Amino acid sequence: MKKIETFVLQRDQIEDAVWNEFVDQSPQANIYSYTWYLDVVCEAWFGLVTKNNAEEWLAIMPIPFFSKLKIKRCYMPIFCQHLAILFKPWQKKKEKELGLKKRILQLTISQLSATIKIVRYNTLGSNRYLLPFYWQGYQMNLRYSYHLKIEADKQNNFEQLSHKTRTCIRKAINHGLTCENCESIEAIVSIGEKEIAVNFDRQVLFKLWKILKTKKIINAVKAVDNNGKTYAGIIYLKFRDKYIYLFGAADKSLNHFGGMSLIIWHIIQHSENGIAYHDFQGSMIESIEKFYRGFGTSPKPYYQLYKNNLSYPLKVMHQLYTFTKSKFNFNV
Repeated sequence: MKKIETFVLQRDQIEDAVWNEFVDQSPQANIYSYTWYLDVVCEAWFGLVTKNNAEEWLAIMPIPFFSKLKIKRCYMPIFCQHLAILFKPWQKKKEKELGLKKRILQLTISQLSATIKIVRYNTLGSNRYLLPFYWQGYQMNLRYSYHLKIEADKQNNFEQLSHKTRTCIRKAINHGLTCENCESIEAIVSIGEKEIAVNFDRQVLFKLWKILKTKKIINAVKAVDNNGKTYAGIIYLKFRDKYIYLFGAADKSLNHFGGMSLIIWHIIQHSENGIAYHDFQGSMIESIEKFYRGFGTSPKPYYQLYKNNLSYPLKVMHQLYTFTKSKFNFNV
């Protein structure tokens, strides 16, 4: 392949059908990279596209960004745990495949550095070849998601539950809690606004619910008592052979009744045919990791890529700003 080039496609230059078809066919396909998902969760985004001299697309990389103080920054949008560099499927020898990926990534990184000054980008675990980022000075911070293999015989999944998780499920059942599929997510979102310390955008969540519901790839389940009171709820996505946790909330005053554990077990029990995994998305918080681990999940690594491309004086100022903001929890 003699000539390849990477160029920027602004959002209004991207043909949805062309972009989404490429996502569909890529081995790195993920629900977050479709135009209809990015348009909801991103403040703004563009695409880095690599093509050959025959105008054939070889790779794409969606770049969410915002501008502050005239500085463009790549960030991970809310309700989007990771994105990816998506490649065209190839039938090549491994050495040639990696050689081509190296060239593509070098061009992609060059365009990214010319366009974005501060990059923070979570990559899928399927992006296994990231050395060109390392060679260009990117920090590669290891993160973990948590996956659960769904067995044909759900009793096998039940046997993998920890003693504490089983106890929580039995406690919920004994208290009279049952699980209901939701036509509305208002009750779950209301609990989240009350109980979750980290801010989230309810409007974005409702937009996702509306759009993805028409595509039949989003569902929600809540745990309720005999009086219809909601104890907890989970919103999750369906993409190919897995369910993906999107949002969940539980009434902390009722946590001891095990509503959240009951919901997760309900989702596992009633997984559709063809669903092989539940992706819990994960957390680096120890207590949350312990909760997920109680369901027999396995950690799945991915990387957060980070680089500050500002000039030295501005880089120092940005580092000072970031430290001050995190230390005292206010904007300066």
